[in-house]
Amino acid sequence: MLGQLKRIQLKLLFIFGLSAAITIAGCGGSDSPADAADAYVGTWKSQCFSWLGNYEVVTRTASKLSATQLVGTVVNTKKYSDAACTTLVSTDTTTESGVYTIGNKATFLGQTVDSYKYDSSTTPGSGYLGFAVVNGSGLYVAASFTSENPTAWWTGGIPYVKQ
Repeated sequence: MLGQLKRIQLKLLFIFGLSAAITIAGCGGSDSPADAADAYVGTWKSQCFSWLGNYEVVTRTASKLSATQLVGTVVNTKKYSDAACTTLVSTDTTTESGVYTIGNKATFLGQTVDSYKYDSSTTPGSGYLGFAVVNGSGLYVAASFTSENPTAWWTGGIPYVKQ
């Protein structure tokens, strides 16, 4: 009788352990972000890229507001006259901030990405639609200031790097 109870306990323990393992595997474990916004939280710095006749290095921060929203701020933009970003022309410390709302998954340039909508807090009424994806430690962002979809990654396909 005692041996039979131990076997039942072992079977129940095995079933409980198997259930827990299946649940964890189905949820992606601890390696996948809990919310869509989680992957984008942090400070991101671009490498040198061409923009409107200058070359720039931009630092952005993003804080989680909700499961699908981030408060984003451009905290520093340095403008250079050369493609290596060695000759500083100016530093723009004007802060631009707003709310990014992450939408549905989309396909952009052959990749599965998050669509998003940006609403500026600094300049109410302005904003744009775009796509973003985190690949390793790199953040890729594309946006369009018109009703047309973007056609290329900002920064010429060079990612922002998490700091």
